[in-house]
Amino acid sequence: MGPGAARRGPGPSGRGDRFGPRRDPDVPPRPVPRKALGHHLGGRPPGQAARHSPRPQRLGRETPAGRTPPEAGEGVSAGRSRGLSGPYRKTAREALPQATQVADPFHVVKLANSTIDDVRRRVHNHTTGGRGAKGDHLYRTRRLLLKAAERISDRGRTKLRGLLAAGDPRGEVRDAWHAKETLRGIYRIPDRDLAREALDELSRDLRDETFSAELNKLGRTLHAWRTQIANWHLCQVTNGPTEAANNHAKLIKRVSFGTANLDHYRTRVLLYAGKPNWTLLDNLTPR
Repeated sequence: MGPGAARRGPGPSGRGDRFGPRRDPDVPPRPVPRKALGHHLGGRPPGQAARHSPRPQRLGRETPAGRTPPEAGEGVSAGRSRGLSGPYRKTAREALPQATQVADPFHVVKLANSTIDDVRRRVHNHTTGGRGAKGDHLYRTRRLLLKAAERISDRGRTKLRGLLAAGDPRGEVRDAWHAKETLRGIYRIPDRDLAREALDELSRDLRDETFSAELNKLGRTLHAWRTQIANWHLCQVTNGPTEAANNHAKLIKRVSFGTANLDHYRTRVLLYAGKPNWTLLDNLTPR
């Protein structure tokens, strides 16, 4: 993982986007080298072993409700992408053996963010003996850690560095943050083969015994889904529009306190979506 990997260039479309700042699109980004955790916040030197906090049995890691286990993978076919789900991958492989499965970048990065939260909670529980409170150092970093590196201001970077120095004595949370930013940097590599190589190196590094169990788990997941993650560089598709439409439909149902008539519900969703083609819905006749 290379120093500053998360700040290394434009997104896959050649312009600055959610995965990086603007830069000259004619200058290709460099691949992520091996055995060098990105020093986004002045982390420990490469090769220096990290000491990990013991895991107390009564103060284990918190698991957010409804969260998908990190081992789950992702599967989609033929220019579509889905969230992290092992059964989808198996079904797509059996039903569409010729299709190309693509891992959605949103869900891959979300998995890395969930790993950061797991490490932060465990370290906080060990150092303080309880859950996070308003004034606790690691609790105050929870949002900064999930924010993209290029979106953190100088003031925020200074704050994050100080809070980690005070609340993360063994650098475990810092390592998880560096891993997430390096993973994001892989999406700015234009070539699929180079991205696959960088991903293999990243997953191999994270599986090293010097890192925490949570990062080992993330490394194994990235290794298991390396083909689907690298395939994103072939078609660059995302399931974002589908997720947005699904969220929109759920929002309409929630603000309506539920609906008893399916046709009325469909009509309301289409009206809020804007300018529907009613000729395609012969069973609906708006008044």
